[in-house]
Amino acid sequence: MRSRGGQIADVAVLVVAADDGLQPQTLESISVIQKEKLPFVIAINKIDKETADVDKIKQELSEINLMPEDWGGKVICQPVSAKFKKNIPELLDMILLVADMESLKADDDGSAVGTIIESHVDKSAGPVATVLVQAGTLKVGDMFIVGDVPGKIKIMQDWTGQDLKEATPATPVKILGLKKLPVVGEILEVITNKKEFKEKLKSAAGKKQVAVTTSNSNDNDENSEINTLNLIIKSDVLGSAEAIEESLAKINVPDTKIRVLKKGLGQITEDDILNAEATKAIVIGFHIKENKNITSLADEKHVTVFYFDIIYKLLEEVEKILTNIKAKKVVHKFLGKMEVLAIFKSSKKSMILGGKVVKGKITKDSKIKVLKNGEVETMGELTSLQSAKEDVSEVVEGNEAGIEYQGDPIIEVGDTLEFFVESYE
Repeated sequence: MRSRGGQIADVAVLVVAADDGLQPQTLESISVIQKEKLPFVIAINKIDKETADVDKIKQELSEINLMPEDWGGKVICQPVSAKFKKNIPELLDMILLVADMESLKADDDGSAVGTIIESHVDKSAGPVATVLVQAGTLKVGDMFIVGDVPGKIKIMQDWTGQDLKEATPATPVKILGLKKLPVVGEILEVITNKKEFKEKLKSAAGKKQVAVTTSNSNDNDENSEINTLNLIIKSDVLGSAEAIEESLAKINVPDTKIRVLKKGLGQITEDDILNAEATKAIVIGFHIKENKNITSLADEKHVTVFYFDIIYKLLEEVEKILTNIKAKKVVHKFLGKMEVLAIFKSSKKSMILGGKVVKGKITKDSKIKVLKNGEVETMGELTSLQSAKEDVSEVVEGNEAGIEYQGDPIIEVGDTLEFFVESYE
């Protein structure tokens, strides 16, 4: 999220708490600013607190080669108190000064171009996005394309919710009129010519890429040395989910890994709980309300659900879980493979299908990996095993079997199912 902000900003304001000093997230922000070569101002906040120490902050900044102006350097540092609105006008003056020194200007003539900085689904309005206009003037009624998402602006609002008819450069606006949710970070481009609009839409659709979840470990290992924590993430806005996933990737607990099976917008649903049950995943809700019915279902299915409003609390909890499972080595003991020959029934959370055991054997207590083109797509459980229409405890190589599978219903004829038992050492 910080990196994306660095790519679209003209001037950065680095906020440092006067009572805290330089935190890891502050250093990460400084790294983004330096990477993008952004002009910046440092706002030293919370100077109203008794424990505030502005000189200590300046000392810490000087130690990382950011020498404050009043210490003989070039870095503008403005002490402020957001709570009491102290020195805010002075901070704004410093931002304008930097903008003047850098000759930062934008052309408000012509068709608008901007960047999507947030998107979410509103219950009554549908797909909604926030766009930062960077050139031209954005107007109600404009046709536009964002990646492969077309739209026509029906309503445009400022940050207070007031309706606008047009927005000039440096203006963030919320827009309605999207066909579906655009990806955060994509460029919005207004197209005035209908023929050109259709051509660009066709071209964008052809370039659309499908995101594939990858893992740096071999999911087909019979004895995996890596403990995997499966997660399902639901958040209020798309940017939050992306920021969480990026932050999770930075957690480093030896012999463990995190796999985000699904991330989405809105409330946690029954399907999320059932998917979590089938894949042994933990469900995380960020900035969303707890639902009593979902909580009851999660308790019934023995699924762990966490709700967070602060991303660092979320990361701390996940790291704690990883540390706890590190001590346990999960072993997948291979039993056998079956080639799927027929699908008899499919529902939201289970399937009944038939196939031939091509290797090893199947036992009634097996778990299942669903393989497509040799890659593991999902995992589930075997809830019923039959051979010759009779319930059996196992079926060996060369025989046909009918099974009831509980999990994500994506199995097709021709897929391979791998059966295993799981244990901890």
